[in-house]
Amino acid sequence: SHLGKYEDSVKYEGDAIELRRKLIHGNPDTFRPTLATSLVWHAFHSSKLGKNEDAVTSCSEAIGLYRDLARVSPDKFHPFLAHSHHCLASYLSALGKHNIAAKHGEEAVGLYRSLAQSSSDDFSEDFAASLSDLAEDLSVLGDFRGAARLGQEALRVYEALGQAHPDNTEIRRDAAWVKGRITSSYANGVGLPVDAGTSEGRRW
Repeated sequence: SHLGKYEDSVKYEGDAIELRRKLIHGNPDTFRPTLATSLVWHAFHSSKLGKNEDAVTSCSEAIGLYRDLARVSPDKFHPFLAHSHHCLASYLSALGKHNIAAKHGEEAVGLYRSLAQSSSDDFSEDFAASLSDLAEDLSVLGDFRGAARLGQEALRVYEALGQAHPDNTEIRRDAAWVKGRITSSYANGVGLPVDAGTSEGRRW
C-alpha cells in the first residue's frame, strides 16, 4: 500500500539522516547537501503519513542547511532553498499555521521570482505554483486583495507557459484552477473550503 511505502521511506530516511549527521563532522562539504536532501524527503513522506509536525521539523532543518550552502554557492542551492520554503509553507498550512506559512511562502516566491527571471524555462512553473499557494494562505488570513493580486500574477505566468507549451495539460489545469479561485473566492472575499487547510486540500 502507499501507506506502507511511506512508512518504509520515513524509516530509511531517518536512518540516513542519523548516519549523515555523524559523517558531516568529518566532511561537511560532501554531507551537508546530502543531509539536507534526506531531510526534505523525510519531511515529504512524513506529511504523506499525516505527520506534519515531523515534516515541519525536518524541513526547517533542511532550510537552515540550504541557507548556509546558498551563501557560498547561490546558483547551485537557491533552487533547493526555494523548494524547501515552499514545502514548509504547505506543511504549516496543514497545521493551520497560516501566518508562519505565509512568511515561508513569501520566501519561496521571492527566490522563485529571481530564478524565473534568470531561467524562465526551468523555474516559471515553480514560481507560479508558489504564487498561487501563497495566495491560498493569504485568503485564509482574510487578505483577499493580496490573494487576488498574487493569483492574477500566477495566472499570467501560467498563461505564458501555456502559450509556450500548448500540449501541456497540467499547465492548463493549473491555470484554470487559479482563474477559478480568483473569480469565485478572492474577488468575493470568500476563504478556502474547510478541507483546503490540509496538505491534501491544497492545489499540489
